[in-house]
Amino acid sequence: GCVQSALEFINNNINKKIDLSAIAEHTFVSRSTLTNKFKKELNITVLEYIQRQKMFLAGQILKNTNLTVAQISEHLGYSEQFYFSRCFKQSFGMSPREYRNQ
Repeated sequence: GCVQSALEFINNNINKKIDLSAIAEHTFVSRSTLTNKFKKELNITVLEYIQRQKMFLAGQILKNTNLTVAQISEHLGYSEQFYFSRCFKQSFGMSPREYRNQ
């Protein structure tokens, strides 16, 4: 269904800035239909899912590469490193640098 299609689209485009309109267009449903079905099936919003996926990937990249925080932020489609770091800290309870160093 549209949720599975949305998940595939998100995961295939996780390194870009993804907006709800693009996902809805890809799944051939309205934004509100997509939002409602996604929340009903997965118990989180589309944007929460995108954020979780980006943060999971950020953690993997921090552990397994020597890319700078700025490079990781840019790689994941964040326009500002500061915003990326804030999101990361909300997700992991520590800064990207602290996470890498543990």
